[in-house]
Amino acid sequence: MDTAVRMDIDTMVDIFRKGWDGLKADPASRKSELLYYELVIQYYERISQAKSQGNPLALIGAFVPSEVFYAIDVVPLFSEFHTLYSSFLGSSIPYLERAAAFGTPIEL
Repeated sequence: MDTAVRMDIDTMVDIFRKGWDGLKADPASRKSELLYYELVIQYYERISQAKSQGNPLALIGAFVPSEVFYAIDVVPLFSEFHTLYSSFLGSSIPYLERAAAFGTPIEL
C-alpha cells in the first residue's frame, strides 16, 4: 500500500477513535452508535495492517460479496465506502487536485 494511502487510512482510524471516545463519554449515546464506530475502526485497522500481515488488499464495489475475499485472506477495501468517508473527512482533496493536474475536468 502506498505511503500516502496508508497515512490516509491511519488518519481515518484516529478520527473515528476520537469520535468513538466522544460518544463513549456521552451517557446519552446509543449502543448502536458505539457499535457502528467500533466496526468502522476495525474495518480500517484491518486495511491498515493488511500489508504488514502479508495479506493482499482488493479494491471492490459495494455489491461484491466480501466473504469471498475474507475466506482467501484478501482484505477488501470498498471503494464507495472509502470514497464517502474520504470526502466527508476532507482527505480526498489532494487526490482530486492530482487528478486535475492530469487534465481531469473539475466538473466531474
